[in-house]
Amino acid sequence: MNLLSQLYFTASLVFIILTTSCGRTPFPCFSISEDEDSIPVNKEVYFNAICSDKAKEYFWDFPNDSVAYEQAVSYTFRDTGIFEVTLIVANGNKSKIGTKKLTVKQP
Repeated sequence: MNLLSQLYFTASLVFIILTTSCGRTPFPCFSISEDEDSIPVNKEVYFNAICSDKAKEYFWDFPNDSVAYEQAVSYTFRDTGIFEVTLIVANGNKSKIGTKKLTVKQP
């Protein structure tokens, strides 16, 4: 391998490493401690975003303008109905949004 080929190979390898490991857009993913279709009203529900790939920052948006900023949080639904819970995950200047519709019922 001549010097020019070695430089091209090294530069290509560095490019691949940088573009696949640094600053990747995170993927929002979260689990819920209750069944999404039958969450009991007035019961504390636990949400965990440990499965969110490449996330370094978390922003949860719950009904009634409640927010949280941790990877694992809890929330109590005070009313019955269908509600959206949104998770925004970020990694530096890249972010992505994930939303789930949850059904809250009388126990």
